[in-house]
Amino acid sequence: MKERFTLRFAVLAVLAALCTSASYGAGHCPVSHQPLPSAAQRQFLPPVKLLGCFMTPEEIDTVRSAIGHDPQVTATDPKFDSGELNPDGSLRPPLTASQFAALIKMHSILDEDMRSGAIIRKFIQNSDVGGFLYGRTVIGSASAPVVVTTNTVRGFVGLERNTQGLDAGATVGAL
Repeated sequence: MKERFTLRFAVLAVLAALCTSASYGAGHCPVSHQPLPSAAQRQFLPPVKLLGCFMTPEEIDTVRSAIGHDPQVTATDPKFDSGELNPDGSLRPPLTASQFAALIKMHSILDEDMRSGAIIRKFIQNSDVGGFLYGRTVIGSASAPVVVTTNTVRGFVGLERNTQGLDAGATVGAL
């Protein structure tokens, strides 16, 4: 009898999971249950509104709490003891496990928008504009530069939506 109950529970859990993914696949946000934005709509949504479709408010708060933490170290890492500092002079604590998990989830959601056809902005130094327009990149040292052709956008790049309404300095900072 106990085995039949366990089997029924397992089947019910699988069906519930399929229904959840089916509603997501049917075009609804898994968290807010609003219509799922299209790829074109996602280009103009502020990141926090887009995250509200896929992440709970608690997860978004956890992402915000990670600001000023050092994702490169752990509490047992000697670099943490060396005093990595924030711009305001405070010590950069390591990320907690929940912050790390929330940041991974956030990046997996937002990274979908960095795709072919996305509207992006790129910060380019004046000295590099000509090469960029020709599809060339200068690599190497200043004393031995090497010009290579490239079909990729490298450097300080971000989606246009992340810089809407910002002045030049704030745009460079955001990128």
